Amino acid sequence: STLALEQSNPNTIQHTRSMDTPHTQMWLCLLLFLLSLVSATSGSIYIVRQLRLLQGICRLTVIRKRYPDITNVVVYISLFCFVTVCLQTALIAYKQQLILATTSLYTALRIVCSSLNLVCFQCLLYLQVLRFWLMYFDVRYTISSLEREWTVYLDLSQTQKNWFFSNIETYGSIRWLLPRLAGVCFASTTVCVATNTLITLALLPTYADVLILVLNLAPVLVHYRIHAQTPTFYDHYYMRDEMRSITHLFLVYLVLEMARVVTKSKASATISMDMDVVHSLLLCVELFTIGALCFMCTAWVVHTISAEYGS
Repeated sequence: STLALEQSNPNTIQHTRSMDTPHTQMWLCLLLFLLSLVSATSGSIYIVRQLRLLQGICRLTVIRKRYPDITNVVVYISLFCFVTVCLQTALIAYKQQLILATTSLYTALRIVCSSLNLVCFQCLLYLQVLRFWLMYFDVRYTISSLEREWTVYLDLSQTQKNWFFSNIETYGSIRWLLPRLAGVCFASTTVCVATNTLITLALLPTYADVLILVLNLAPVLVHYRIHAQTPTFYDHYYMRDEMRSITHLFLVYLVLEMARVVTKSKASATISMDMDVVHSLLLCVELFTIGALCFMCTAWVVHTISAEYGS
């Protein structure tokens, strides 16, 4: 009987199915938004608790050499990044209603949420560049100081030519590095936000997102370079393990961003619920990636140091 009905009136059946599928996918987007909201809330509570534990042992040398003040800023920016991701999933869940109400409002909200997310991510990238470099410089300076104890008796000029000794007040100082790195971060963030805005307003083609990916990839390559140059034989503070894990998480995030750019370009022009579901799913995975980044900076450090040096 169903086959006869489809043969007699196929247009009606096709219309019914086309109405049911977007309705189901809209509920999937809403479910993913609720999942991201619950995950962000519970994750924030756990991360803040671990951050307090980290602050309680920040006087230890093994923690001070990790620059916990920078870690605090990284965690709080990550928590705000949770908010921007949740807002983006909410926009996708209510995309149809917003577009039907007013397209300009939906476009403006997209620009604001995506721009805030870009600002947060750029700050995270360059703060980790600053932190990794200071950790690396501190390790190399310590090794040079240990070597100086016996090389001074052989050749005093060798210690005077040491790059880490002569640049301790510049490249080894957070006060000297911070304003210079902040300038680079500001320039990169400005280009990313401007490019994203022009793409959203259809003033640039969607493949211009490649510029944003390149600007995000550049500091990640610096992370990898610093990790590769950090000595292995003097890593009893497990700094290389933390650097490696955080660098890998940033690479995973960039891969997710590449996939999201593809889905965003296909779903931005029209109400394409298939791509919206994929877009929401990728945002949820990005949320967990940011949470893993906070975990590595706080809980992993606390647990590792407690296991190695005692609670």
